[in-house]
Amino acid sequence: MSEGSISKFRRTALKLLNSLADSPQRTNSPSVFQIREHILNPQEQAVYRALVEAGDGLILVFPKTHLVDFLCVRDGTGQISDAVRMDRKRVDFLLCDAATMKPRAVVELFSNDRKEGFKPYQDPFVSRALNSSGLASFRIETRDSYPIKEIRERLIRRLVADPKASEAEIADNDQSSKDLSGCEQP
Repeated sequence: MSEGSISKFRRTALKLLNSLADSPQRTNSPSVFQIREHILNPQEQAVYRALVEAGDGLILVFPKTHLVDFLCVRDGTGQISDAVRMDRKRVDFLLCDAATMKPRAVVELFSNDRKEGFKPYQDPFVSRALNSSGLASFRIETRDSYPIKEIRERLIRRLVADPKASEAEIADNDQSSKDLSGCEQP
């Protein structure tokens, strides 16, 4: 190809690309995607707000998180099918230490009334994965409001308190300790 034909080719290619970019079909056509009004339904929003407030800045709350985002299959176990299933399963809320981003607990919502869209039981695969990993988890029943003190107490029981501690010891811990970040999982 001669120098003149290469430059003619470049000019033609640039014209074509510009015409495609300015094409009314591309710029004026309706999109097949749209933004959802809300990523959480009203019950989920209420729990999210309660968890954020109860965490007092020491935990970060991530809604609708897939298992594969915070769990992995141990090397050498050969459980490829579990790894694939983790990609399709999610939890309602993942709680992470605000300082380290280390996963600390999982919160699942449930309802005995299926009309709300929440299952009355936890998915068996999710339950097995959480139990196997040792990550703390607890379930919260959907309702209209969530007392922050109650949510905070449940967080502390799961993240801070000794599982064998009495309710009085847990209550004392609630008053004296606000640092959820330095605690190890049971």
